[in-house]
Amino acid sequence: MIKSMTEPSLGRSTPGERSEFILVVGAGPVGHALAAGLSRAGFALHHWSRSRGPLWQEGEPPQTPAVVILAVRDDVIGQAARFAVQHGAAGPRTVLLHCAGAIPPLAVFSELRGQVAGCGLLHPLRSLSSQDVATADLTGTVMAICGDPVGLATAERLALAVGGHPLPLEPEQLGAYHAAAALCSGHVAALLDVAVGVLQSIGLDRRHAEQALASLCGSVATNVAVVGLPAALTGPIARGDVETVSRHLQALPAASAEADRLYRALLPTVLRLAEAKGAADLQALARIAHMAGTAAAVGPHQDPTRPIETPLISVES
Repeated sequence: MIKSMTEPSLGRSTPGERSEFILVVGAGPVGHALAAGLSRAGFALHHWSRSRGPLWQEGEPPQTPAVVILAVRDDVIGQAARFAVQHGAAGPRTVLLHCAGAIPPLAVFSELRGQVAGCGLLHPLRSLSSQDVATADLTGTVMAICGDPVGLATAERLALAVGGHPLPLEPEQLGAYHAAAALCSGHVAALLDVAVGVLQSIGLDRRHAEQALASLCGSVATNVAVVGLPAALTGPIARGDVETVSRHLQALPAASAEADRLYRALLPTVLRLAEAKGAADLQALARIAHMAGTAAAVGPHQDPTRPIETPLISVES
């Protein structure tokens, strides 16, 4: 079971209070965001990647950080960890953390466990792009943490230090956790791309379409954060508007076959939310389901040619 998140106010400290030395490896958006947040929190910090040349400047003695954060591609975490140990950047007093949300830290760091103080995961549940490098602020960000006792405690402390909300997870929960994150990030971006294509098909400029739909998507996320689901569901299905949904189903095949497939594929989920919200007439929802040919449209003993007289949507617990 997922444990409760810790409030950031319990561990946020002002700059200048930290004495630990932290090495952040990786020049991508996550590495930049963590380096900026930890620096603001007052940690002595070295931010490095292979593109920046040698790990230590010529003539500079290697330093052994208290924590090494590997904000690198998933497939090179183990390699980067070995490099840190081999070059004196991680030792028996160092905690190794990585930022790949689906990978159990004790698995990827298994061969180094006897050579470091602890192993863990620190994963910001946040969409970060290259445009965020100068302005990224992790305050308020949920941050998944996992690891052995020392790694878990270290990850929690650093998450709190940058103003985040630590979310402790067990190794076996990471796959589902990260899949949910992907649904709300990469999959949403893909869905927006399809919707943008529909607007382009009726003559809108792509950039204007992206900005318009991004604004709409942001308002949906805000509603979910404020009132939760299913209350945040809006639109014609939420209110049982059969005629409007019918127009959607007629227009989409000509605009985009992909959009038509996605719209129909998501209808059962939207119908379930609409029924749970309770603002739409159940008969109207059943008509929408039947009209779209979804699996929820016809019960096991229902003749699809007969008029629909009773609700045919089932509510999931």
